[in-house]
Amino acid sequence: MKAASKSDGEPTPSEPDQETDDDVSVDSLPGIEDAGSDTEPLELDDVFHVLQNERRRNVLRYLDDVDDVIEMRDMAVQIAAWENDTTVQRLHSDQRQRVYIALYQSHLPKLDDLGLIDYNKPRGYVEPRPRLDRVQRYLNPEPSTESAPAETAATSAENERRETFLKTAGGAGLLVAAGWAGLLTPLLSGLSVATVVLAIFVGTVAYAYRSELVPSSAEN
Repeated sequence: MKAASKSDGEPTPSEPDQETDDDVSVDSLPGIEDAGSDTEPLELDDVFHVLQNERRRNVLRYLDDVDDVIEMRDMAVQIAAWENDTTVQRLHSDQRQRVYIALYQSHLPKLDDLGLIDYNKPRGYVEPRPRLDRVQRYLNPEPSTESAPAETAATSAENERRETFLKTAGGAGLLVAAGWAGLLTPLLSGLSVATVVLAIFVGTVAYAYRSELVPSSAEN
């Protein structure tokens, strides 16, 4: 006896065809269409529109290391865990559902329209396209090295000033110690030693002050 079918208007998910998931190839999936050439330039306004939304940024984050077809359900679960700062195992059903609906109705269709992903809405499959890399590089920019030479020069100058100051202070300290011990008595009086130490101190301070002014003048 033939099994009773559902009433009109309530098709089961498997009714469109009898293929199992294992038999389905990406090329045969309905809804997977060419949304534009992968070499076609992407407008900056579109890039901004994609990146301004946190949930879409999380989609890019999830797809960062993906090269094959994934199930949208798995993506929604992981993104929900990120957004709620928890693990997949601790998610509540309403948290999963909230993210799933938003991805299904809005975010994934938008990314598909821009040619960043292939989104099979009826079956819930998502596949990244090469154009996605053009947006992800804005999400994860490489560290800039333009300021490295200036920072290196500033660090070297600072180290040089510090070394000069320490050497001068050490020399002055030795001179004072020698004066107190009487080793310099035949050559210099106590007043002379104090004068020499004071001159060294003033010279060191003047050098440090000038060294601070030079970088500031160059920057302005």
